[in-house]
Amino acid sequence: MHYTSTRNNKESKSFTEVVFQGLAPDGGLYWPKSWPQITQNDFNKWQNLTYAELAFEVFCLFIDDIPPQDLRMLIDKAYEEFPEHDIAPLTKLDNNIWLLELFHGPTLSFKDFALKALGQILDYLCQKHNVHKTIIVATSGDTGSAALHAFKGSQNIDIVVLHPYERISDMQRRQMTTISSPNALNIALKGTFDDCQNIVKSLFQDKEFTNKKSLTAVNSINWCRVLAQIVYYIYTCLRLTDYSKKISFAVPTGNFGNILAGYCAKKMGLPIDKLIICSNENDVLPRFFEHNKMSLQNVVITHSPSMDIQISSNFERFIFDISENSQYVSQLMSDLKTKHNFSLSPELWKIANMHFVTHTCDNNQTLKTIHSVFTETYHIIDPHTAVAVHAIKCVASGQNLRPIVALSTASPGKFFETVEKAIEKDLILPKKLASLKKKQEYYEILPNKLGKIKEKIQTHFKDRHDT
Repeated sequence: MHYTSTRNNKESKSFTEVVFQGLAPDGGLYWPKSWPQITQNDFNKWQNLTYAELAFEVFCLFIDDIPPQDLRMLIDKAYEEFPEHDIAPLTKLDNNIWLLELFHGPTLSFKDFALKALGQILDYLCQKHNVHKTIIVATSGDTGSAALHAFKGSQNIDIVVLHPYERISDMQRRQMTTISSPNALNIALKGTFDDCQNIVKSLFQDKEFTNKKSLTAVNSINWCRVLAQIVYYIYTCLRLTDYSKKISFAVPTGNFGNILAGYCAKKMGLPIDKLIICSNENDVLPRFFEHNKMSLQNVVITHSPSMDIQISSNFERFIFDISENSQYVSQLMSDLKTKHNFSLSPELWKIANMHFVTHTCDNNQTLKTIHSVFTETYHIIDPHTAVAVHAIKCVASGQNLRPIVALSTASPGKFFETVEKAIEKDLILPKKLASLKKKQEYYEILPNKLGKIKEKIQTHFKDRHDT
């Protein structure tokens, strides 16, 4: 199995190289050169596997440079902190409408599924190759805490997390900033998530700094993140269909990583019908699919802050896949950077619309959806899940997409103020969250200036590693 850059398809990298680099040197994202197919025979064989066993089978399709016995050990260890009885429960909301609960991991969000696996794999590869890495993470809320939990205490890896100052929930911030570890640095950037993401990309484009600090990324620009997320789409299909009937998914998404994993699963032959892109008022993706124009606007602060994004980085992978033209992708990404917009050819835009349906849910609709789900089912959902449920009610019913699964991406306790406002009741916080209010926070507030970030990274870890 080899991988290529979305901006240079002549490249050929191993899985290890892809994980170590995160972002390609040309600024592109890595993508498999070939795609394994899931047959009905595979589907039948996998029916009774545990989640970790299924993850091992799927990872083996994409990884050939880690011995299988080692890979199995890493995956087993990655998921040992998840509930034994059901790692990703399916909750029935209505007739053939389901919630896939992906928030029962150590930091109570779907990010744990990918980052715990990536954490084990990256630490293993660092030890195996005797290298030290510095991870740079941009987070709109949940990635940061999941990454810090996955890498805290590592002797082989330092981790720097940038979150947008005062633009994430109180609980999301505390989950990150109460982690004190010699290998961790928390930065609150005075800007948006897109600013954080641009800082990360700029650091990688600084060859001297990248080489000196041996940078890698664990945002969903790292292919291993997307790979790990493919697994729960397969896991869901195994429980809801016999391969003969297709399933649709409604996915709250901003950076396009979570729903891209669903597209990958479909590309591998999984019986998936429609993938619904569910957005809040930061509707850059719905606007693109409606008007064939990817255009950047100001970020709006919403009740679902993890989707307060205007630059959907993983969309580049999708364009590369349907165009099969790295020069074309490179030009589009250049246009986005310089002109702040681009459009696909009419033919490619038509192909893009064959795979996705889109829906936008505003703040008021988000609150109403949380309230209605609670009053009708006594089930409490977080604002991001509410965006997906609203899409099902507005879009899926009209297209007869059944069965349909809404990805429930975070514990409602992470957004307790919004949820309490919606359900008009006090929320009992999970113990993992309730204890955070008593803990000291550790983070630096810095301006949106690349030089200041570089300087802080250099000085913070100087006593740990002098590379």
